Amino acid sequence: MGARAMLWDTGTATPLPSRLQLADDPPQGGTVLPPLTIEPGAPLRNAWNAQAQASELIPDYSGRPLWHKADGALAPPLEPGVQLSEGIT
Repeated sequence: MGARAMLWDTGTATPLPSRLQLADDPPQGGTVLPPLTIEPGAPLRNAWNAQAQASELIPDYSGRPLWHKADGALAPPLEPGVQLSEGIT
């Protein structure tokens, strides 16, 4: 039995069950490239760039409360990949 390769889901950046052998091609939606490391608390997430065939880090404030700097009012949530505007904290 040969060595097995770790397999990662390109949509969620989580490990997938794998019987992939080192010489095998990953299945659709899987990669042998591990996701990028994110420091705890950093407002980032891994996103698969299909054109580059690699993970990239994108901003992710979707799970954080946000406020308008001018008046302290609650700001609407942002979708992953959207940068904070200058008036939001």
